[in-house]
Amino acid sequence: MGQKVNPHGLRVGVIKDWDSKWYAEGDFADYLVEDYNIRTFLKKKLYAAGVSKIEIERASDRVKVIIYTAKPGVVIGKGGAEIEKIKGEVQKFTDSADENKTKEESVSGQKEDGKDEKNENPENSLSESNDKKEPEGSDSAQGADEQTIGSANGQDGVYIVEKGDTLAIISRKIYGDLDHVDTICKMNGITDGNLIYIGQKLLLP
Repeated sequence: MGQKVNPHGLRVGVIKDWDSKWYAEGDFADYLVEDYNIRTFLKKKLYAAGVSKIEIERASDRVKVIIYTAKPGVVIGKGGAEIEKIKGEVQKFTDSADENKTKEESVSGQKEDGKDEKNENPENSLSESNDKKEPEGSDSAQGADEQTIGSANGQDGVYIVEKGDTLAIISRKIYGDLDHVDTICKMNGITDGNLIYIGQKLLLP
């Protein structure tokens, strides 16, 4: 009977790097549990963003979380509002370990030291996002419809995908032509226009 081993462990230090970069002695177990809880939370919270990898670095009383995503616009949100909300939620995981320490998290979805953070496996991320399509009549889809009633969809720089929408229809609806389809794809990390779903938020140029 064959013994199967994940090849990632054999590649660390050769062509792969550690997903967690920190050193601890007495707090090793606590940090390990923290890392697991942070990754589990972010993968669930940012499911629609197509997260392929999460790196965690620790230095002194500071925790840095680096997210590799196919759709950075979904993570960052309008004006950085979404990422600030995520920082506050991740803060709870680190504060619970030691109430006397103040730890800060830096969550980056675009660039670190001038180098683009690109999704390492976009096919897996896009397939996960495709599974996230909202069925017609679901609570999420209804919530998106209610949100468009208050203000015209797309006027605030964010468009919420509606029933029957395609990227071509969205471009024609907002700009009156098809010249912006490629730009919308690039801003939202979309490689296949057929993968958009009802209720999805798209950043507009």
